[in-house]
Amino acid sequence: MWTSATEFEGNPNTRADVEMRQVWVYGDYMKALDRRVLREALRIQNALIADGFEEGMTSQISDTTTEGLKACDASMPFPDDRAPPSLRALSWGFHSPLMYWNCSLDAIESDADILSTINKQSMQRSFLNFTLRPTSVFAGKSFCGKELLAADALVITIFDQTNSGIGKTWELRSTELAQNASELWSLYPEDGRVVGSQLYEFRFKPMSLNDDFLLAVAYFIMAIYVLVSLRKLRAVKSQFGLVITVFAQACLTRK
Repeated sequence: MWTSATEFEGNPNTRADVEMRQVWVYGDYMKALDRRVLREALRIQNALIADGFEEGMTSQISDTTTEGLKACDASMPFPDDRAPPSLRALSWGFHSPLMYWNCSLDAIESDADILSTINKQSMQRSFLNFTLRPTSVFAGKSFCGKELLAADALVITIFDQTNSGIGKTWELRSTELAQNASELWSLYPEDGRVVGSQLYEFRFKPMSLNDDFLLAVAYFIMAIYVLVSLRKLRAVKSQFGLVITVFAQACLTRK
């Protein structure tokens, strides 16, 4: 299947199906996994998401948050990768690196190996069916193979079906967060108000027989090129053995 995301070139007043808002939390350079940064990120997440976006709920900026958010309890990973039917009716949800610890300060503080916790749970899914891959919840990542080594920022993302009307609540909480910001934080923008946005169009197109044929031709031509190139190597005693080695290494890399 071909997938693409491009800027929408149609009517600028077109209403989006889903709105996405993000907060990036930085520490020192490539030190986003520092326990202090995770602790502050949880405070920021509490302030913006609190226990959800039901009417009358306000933000909660607290230094004593030891339990996971109710909203996070609903979004936490499920071992069997399936969500209870009651949760699928929610019109909003969020994706956060703090889900590795079920949004619990106690779990963060007691974790003896933060990197190991992340790498072991990188294939778990939230009820939104989003995999908690480091590539989706961290920015400025450093890997060794498939193992995360470091990250520059924590990325907290909220998804909102626009008919749910949580946008204004989010904006009010962002403003309040800016007004009550900790002296440890530097907020951008300083007033917590984001005025710019961009509408994107996501496309999903199943591959046709012609696409499959063209891909097969491209792979065949590449294979011929590699074989011809190998024949020109004078230092190779066994060209067949080298071909086997190349393919074996490619398979091991993919795994």
